[in-house]
Amino acid sequence: MSSPEALPVALQFSQPPSDIRSEHAAALEWLKTSIAAIYLAARSSPTQDQPPTLARSAYLHLYSTAHEYTDSTKTARESPNSSDLYHFLWDQIKAHCSEVRAHLNATNNGEGIDGVRRTIEDYLSHWYHFMLLAGLVANVLRSLDRAHIQQMIAEKRKDWHYIKELHKIVWKDEILQLDNNSTEADTGSKVASAMAVLQEQAGDEAESDKDLVERLLESLEALDRQLKAQGRTLKAFNAKANS
Repeated sequence: MSSPEALPVALQFSQPPSDIRSEHAAALEWLKTSIAAIYLAARSSPTQDQPPTLARSAYLHLYSTAHEYTDSTKTARESPNSSDLYHFLWDQIKAHCSEVRAHLNATNNGEGIDGVRRTIEDYLSHWYHFMLLAGLVANVLRSLDRAHIQQMIAEKRKDWHYIKELHKIVWKDEILQLDNNSTEADTGSKVASAMAVLQEQAGDEAESDKDLVERLLESLEALDRQLKAQGRTLKAFNAKANS
């Protein structure tokens, strides 16, 4: 765990618009700026064992502004509306994952079994931090989940997902790239190949290596709710080792 002295400074935001229900455009821009600041802070400390820290006032302002904005725009067809906030969030998650992918691809973990271990540890460190980030964003934007996304899902609208699930979907697409057959800058192949090497150790692998394999498998299973989907993900991931 990080020591108290090492904890990052809590994020502060500017004051939101005074009348959110009548200033939708200004409220949306404020929400975009605040959400972007959270993802930027997460990229600044990508492997910490906690998500970005929000000052109490920042958390309350973001939560209440998101609530009032989504509650007053959830049925609006014209922009600005709740769909605008959802699509902006999707873009932020995608941009964040793109940066993580670039980092994982650029990192030289060395050769041999130690390099293999570092590759998997590096991936898992980013994954755990990303899930903490997803939890934070889902909490402060809870009203978007409940007031708008839930309705879109109930209507079976395409490409609508609850916020935590959206993070997992984008991670799978952008980081593991399971639908991408190219080996150029392919993080999925890099991690899958490392996993294959570690599994080849079989009975000779250390207890710590078995734990590392188990943690990676658990992270893959966490990407999907249903067993069938988990099976497809694992199959695609294993195929990456030979791509």
